[in-house]
Amino acid sequence: MATYEVKLNGVVVGTVPNTGDQVADAAASQQLIKDLGLHKEISKAQRALGQARAFAGTASQLYERGLKMGAIVPTTLVPFVVNSAFAIELYLKALSEAHGLNTRGHVFVRLFDPLPTDTRDRLKALAPQFAQQYKAKTFVNFRAALTTLEGAFVAWRYLYEDDRPLTYDVPLAIAVLATLHERCREVVPAMA
Repeated sequence: MATYEVKLNGVVVGTVPNTGDQVADAAASQQLIKDLGLHKEISKAQRALGQARAFAGTASQLYERGLKMGAIVPTTLVPFVVNSAFAIELYLKALSEAHGLNTRGHVFVRLFDPLPTDTRDRLKALAPQFAQQYKAKTFVNFRAALTTLEGAFVAWRYLYEDDRPLTYDVPLAIAVLATLHERCREVVPAMA
């Protein structure tokens, strides 16, 4: 019978049978990791942060390849917008989870407003330095930046269906991502 190699952090830790049932095979892989004593529980905030970082990393790569220095490569812009907007949402949800809040939806200010005052205040304090660093000329304050950027995830992912012109403030998005990343680094425990 064919098998799958099970890797953890890039290292093969064992094999499981390839039954042809992907769900069963994934469960067997997870069980193997638990049986070997290698499983580590991670919080929902840590999972959200891990995904936020992954989408932000993809947005960063797209920015470097096709948007840096004001050059716009059209095939890069849409994936950058979708990835950066989703990363913003996930960073906000990671902060919510870290503070014991369970938030849903894509509206950034609805994710931001319930956060504890100390986190909102810290984001507001961090944002100007990142806005300056990334030359976000439209930056007024952190909440206003979120308002400017919200809706992009929903609108841009189906851009092909609608030919109305849309805008997205790339430097502002990068500044917001950096601000959220920094606050999450301060609040969400690092994964071991």
